[in-house]
Amino acid sequence: MIGYKDTQFAEYTAPFKTTGLLHLFTLSGLHIQFYLGGLHLLLKRGRLIRESRLAILSAVGLCLIFLTGGSFSTIRAVLSFLIAFACLTFDISLSKLDQWSLMLFLLVSCFPLVFWSVGAQLSLYFALLLLYLSDAGLKTWQQILLFSILSLPMLIYSFSEWTIIGGLFTLLLFPIFEWVILPGCLLLFLGCFLPMPSFFSLLLDTSFQLLERFLAFAAFPNLIIGRPTFLIMLALLFLVFSMIDHLKYR
Repeated sequence: MIGYKDTQFAEYTAPFKTTGLLHLFTLSGLHIQFYLGGLHLLLKRGRLIRESRLAILSAVGLCLIFLTGGSFSTIRAVLSFLIAFACLTFDISLSKLDQWSLMLFLLVSCFPLVFWSVGAQLSLYFALLLLYLSDAGLKTWQQILLFSILSLPMLIYSFSEWTIIGGLFTLLLFPIFEWVILPGCLLLFLGCFLPMPSFFSLLLDTSFQLLERFLAFAAFPNLIIGRPTFLIMLALLFLVFSMIDHLKYR
């Protein structure tokens, strides 16, 4: 919820790294979209006008960046959400690619060395991939499996290995993250300030233990490929976006 990493963090995340699910926590910005989207729904039900909702969401987004440690992936997710909602609020016609480009411009303007961060590289690339795949007219399972394959160039350039079954696990476990773990973390966070039944904590802890056991049982060795040169990586990226462009026109 707040991005805190204790001495046992590496032990906790080992099963998620092995199965390629760690980006659900750290790179995709899924939790930011969930929390800001949920707050927006509450504000909309409260009959607030769009301008008021934008102001509140901007303030909460800044607080989330501060609470979660200010990682580049979190900043990217908050900026993307606010830019999209600002375009809706003020009737600005910007394509998704233009919104992504504006987010990148703001990110680089505030943090000129952002591309030196591996997390930022992967987060920006993943966001761009999802942007193109969402416009390709594919089904959800096709998008997730293609995403797993097309993320290969950046992953092997950063880590020299590829999680073969990462796409399958993402497809299977995405609903659990969206409907169990993220709401559960939010309830626990609210439980720090409001009285909550103790079984909520026990239920979420049990869910995490069962998930970790499942991942440990189903773990499959990663494919060690080796790190390509920078020029080969650029050629692979060109091939990736050429394939996506071909899919869109088909």
